[in-house]
Amino acid sequence: ASRSLAMRFTATWCGYCPMMGKAFDSAKEQMGDALELVSLHGSESDYEFSGTGQLGRRFAIGGYPTGVVDARASIPNYEATSTTASVVEDVVHETMTSYPAVSGIVVDSHLSVTELTVFVPIYFHKSGSYRVSVLLLEDGIVGYQNGGGSSYTHNDVARYALTSMSGESVKIESDNTVWSKVYT
Repeated sequence: ASRSLAMRFTATWCGYCPMMGKAFDSAKEQMGDALELVSLHGSESDYEFSGTGQLGRRFAIGGYPTGVVDARASIPNYEATSTTASVVEDVVHETMTSYPAVSGIVVDSHLSVTELTVFVPIYFHKSGSYRVSVLLLEDGIVGYQNGGGSSYTHNDVARYALTSMSGESVKIESDNTVWSKVYT
Protein backbone atom coordinates (compact mmCIF):
# COMPACT_ATOMS: atom_id res chain seq x y z
CA ALA A 1 0.00 0.00 0.00
CA SER A 2 1.15 3.50 -0.77
CA ARG A 3 2.09 5.99 1.92
CA SER A 4 2.21 9.72 1.49
CA LEU A 5 4.46 12.29 3.12
CA ALA A 6 2.89 15.58 4.19
CA MET A 7 5.42 18.30 5.05
CA ARG A 8 4.15 21.29 6.97
CA PHE A 9 6.28 24.44 6.79
CA THR A 10 5.65 26.19 10.08
CA ALA A 11 7.11 28.32 12.88
CA THR A 12 6.25 29.07 16.50
CA TRP A 13 5.85 32.77 15.66
CA CYS A 14 3.21 31.98 12.98
CA GLY A 15 -0.33 32.70 14.21
CA TYR A 16 -2.07 30.77 11.41
CA CYS A 17 0.13 27.68 11.69
CA PRO A 18 -1.95 25.90 14.38
CA MET A 19 -4.90 25.82 11.94
CA MET A 20 -2.85 23.94 9.37
CA GLY A 21 -1.48 21.68 12.09
CA LYS A 22 -5.04 20.74 13.08
CA ALA A 23 -5.92 20.13 9.42
CA PHE A 24 -2.93 17.83 8.90
CA ASP A 25 -3.76 15.97 12.14
CA SER A 26 -7.36 15.57 10.96
CA ALA A 27 -6.17 14.21 7.58
CA LYS A 28 -3.89 11.78 9.45
CA GLU A 29 -6.85 10.57 11.54
CA GLN A 30 -8.81 9.89 8.34
CA MET A 31 -5.93 8.36 6.36
CA GLY A 32 -4.20 6.41 9.15
CA ASP A 33 -0.94 4.74 8.12
CA ALA A 34 -1.36 6.00 4.54
CA LEU A 35 -0.11 9.42 5.69
CA GLU A 36 3.12 10.40 7.44
CA LEU A 37 3.54 13.93 8.80
CA VAL A 38 6.60 16.09 9.33
CA SER A 39 6.68 19.64 10.71
CA LEU A 40 9.53 21.74 9.33
CA HIS A 41 10.10 24.80 11.50
CA GLY A 42 11.61 27.82 9.79
CA SER A 43 14.02 30.48 10.86
CA GLU A 44 13.57 32.21 14.18
CA SER A 45 11.17 29.48 15.32
CA ASP A 46 11.78 27.92 18.73
CA TYR A 47 12.26 24.56 16.95
CA GLU A 48 14.14 25.78 13.87
CA PHE A 49 15.31 22.92 11.66
CA SER A 50 18.46 23.45 9.60
CA GLY A 51 17.00 21.87 6.45
CA THR A 52 13.79 23.91 6.29
CA GLY A 53 15.33 26.70 4.19
CA GLN A 54 16.68 24.31 1.56
CA LEU A 55 13.40 22.43 1.32
CA GLY A 56 11.48 25.71 1.30
CA ARG A 57 13.47 26.87 -1.74
CA ARG A 58 12.99 23.52 -3.48
CA PHE A 59 9.21 23.70 -3.07
CA ALA A 60 8.94 27.49 -3.55
CA ILE A 61 7.46 28.13 -0.11
CA GLY A 62 6.40 31.77 -0.08
CA GLY A 63 4.94 31.97 3.43
CA TYR A 64 3.86 30.07 6.50
CA PRO A 65 1.98 27.93 6.89
CA THR A 66 2.27 25.98 3.65
CA GLY A 67 2.05 22.24 3.16
CA VAL A 68 3.55 19.97 0.54
CA VAL A 69 2.25 16.45 0.00
CA ASP A 70 4.32 13.84 -1.84
CA ALA A 71 6.70 16.52 -3.14
CA ARG A 72 4.13 17.39 -5.82
CA ALA A 73 1.13 19.16 -4.30
CA SER A 74 1.35 22.51 -2.54
CA ILE A 75 -1.32 22.94 0.15
CA PRO A 76 -2.25 26.48 1.19
CA ASN A 77 -3.84 27.27 4.54
CA TYR A 78 -7.55 27.53 3.74
CA GLU A 79 -9.84 29.44 6.09
CA ALA A 80 -11.59 26.24 7.16
CA THR A 81 -9.49 23.50 8.74
CA SER A 82 -11.81 20.92 7.17
CA THR A 83 -11.07 22.29 3.68
CA THR A 84 -7.31 21.98 4.18
CA ALA A 85 -7.72 18.45 5.57
CA SER A 86 -9.93 17.49 2.61
CA VAL A 87 -7.35 18.74 0.10
CA VAL A 88 -4.60 16.74 1.83
CA GLU A 89 -6.82 13.62 1.82
CA ASP A 90 -7.58 14.11 -1.91
CA VAL A 91 -3.85 14.20 -2.72
CA VAL A 92 -3.25 11.05 -0.66
CA HIS A 93 -6.10 9.28 -2.48
CA GLU A 94 -4.60 10.36 -5.81
CA THR A 95 -1.24 8.94 -4.76
CA MET A 96 -2.85 5.66 -3.78
CA THR A 97 -4.66 5.28 -7.11
CA SER A 98 -2.31 6.91 -9.62
CA TYR A 99 1.21 6.45 -8.25
CA PRO A 100 1.98 2.81 -7.46
CA ALA A 101 4.47 2.14 -4.68
CA VAL A 102 7.91 1.15 -5.98
CA SER A 103 9.57 0.64 -2.63
CA GLY A 104 8.93 -0.53 0.90
CA ILE A 105 10.74 0.61 4.00
CA VAL A 106 11.03 -0.54 7.59
CA VAL A 107 13.01 1.50 10.10
CA ASP A 108 14.49 0.09 13.28
CA SER A 109 16.31 2.28 15.79
CA HIS A 110 18.22 1.91 19.04
CA LEU A 111 19.05 4.70 21.46
CA SER A 112 21.94 4.40 23.89
CA VAL A 113 22.99 7.09 26.33
CA THR A 114 25.01 8.99 23.71
CA GLU A 115 24.11 7.54 20.31
CA LEU A 116 21.11 6.84 18.11
CA THR A 117 21.52 4.04 15.58
CA VAL A 118 18.96 3.76 12.77
CA PHE A 119 18.78 0.70 10.51
CA VAL A 120 17.03 1.48 7.21
CA PRO A 121 16.34 -1.47 4.88
CA ILE A 122 14.42 -0.51 1.73
CA TYR A 123 12.92 -2.95 -0.75
CA PHE A 124 12.84 -1.58 -4.31
CA HIS A 125 10.33 -3.22 -6.63
CA LYS A 126 11.79 -1.45 -9.68
CA SER A 127 15.34 -0.61 -10.67
CA GLY A 128 16.21 3.07 -11.01
CA SER A 129 17.78 6.06 -9.34
CA TYR A 130 16.34 7.09 -5.99
CA ARG A 131 17.04 9.56 -3.19
CA VAL A 132 16.74 8.55 0.46
CA SER A 133 16.29 11.15 3.19
CA VAL A 134 16.36 10.16 6.85
CA LEU A 135 15.16 12.64 9.47
CA LEU A 136 14.83 12.37 13.22
CA LEU A 137 11.39 13.61 14.34
CA GLU A 138 10.22 14.45 17.85
CA ASP A 139 6.70 14.31 19.28
CA GLY A 140 5.18 15.81 22.40
CA ILE A 141 7.17 19.04 22.63
CA VAL A 142 5.10 21.35 24.83
CA GLY A 143 5.90 25.01 24.33
CA TYR A 144 4.80 28.34 22.92
CA GLN A 145 2.93 28.64 19.62
CA ASN A 146 1.52 31.93 18.39
CA GLY A 147 -2.20 31.26 17.97
CA GLY A 148 -1.94 28.19 20.20
CA GLY A 149 -0.74 29.48 23.55
CA SER A 150 2.15 28.67 25.87
CA SER A 151 1.34 24.98 26.33
CA TYR A 152 0.82 23.97 22.69
CA THR A 153 1.91 20.41 21.85
CA HIS A 154 4.20 20.19 18.81
CA ASN A 155 4.38 16.79 17.08
CA ASP A 156 6.29 15.35 14.12
CA VAL A 157 8.93 18.08 14.51
CA ALA A 158 12.01 17.60 12.32
CA ARG A 159 14.99 17.86 14.67
CA TYR A 160 17.99 16.36 12.87
CA ALA A 161 18.85 15.12 9.36
CA LEU A 162 20.86 11.90 9.15
CA THR A 163 21.31 12.49 5.39
CA SER A 164 21.59 15.63 3.33
CA MET A 165 18.28 17.38 2.71
CA SER A 166 18.42 16.48 -0.98
CA GLY A 167 18.73 12.85 0.07
CA GLU A 168 21.35 10.20 -0.37
CA SER A 169 21.63 8.99 -3.97
CA VAL A 170 20.80 5.31 -4.38
CA LYS A 171 21.11 3.52 -7.73
CA ILE A 172 19.25 0.22 -7.92
CA GLU A 173 20.49 -1.94 -10.80
CA SER A 174 17.79 -4.62 -10.83
CA ASP A 175 14.16 -5.09 -9.84
CA ASN A 176 13.26 -6.59 -6.45
CA THR A 177 16.40 -5.43 -4.65
CA VAL A 178 16.91 -4.74 -0.95
CA TRP A 179 19.22 -1.83 -0.11
CA SER A 180 20.08 -1.07 3.47
CA LYS A 181 22.16 1.32 5.48
CA VAL A 182 22.88 2.05 9.13
CA TYR A 183 22.96 5.67 10.28
CA THR A 184 24.31 6.85 13.64
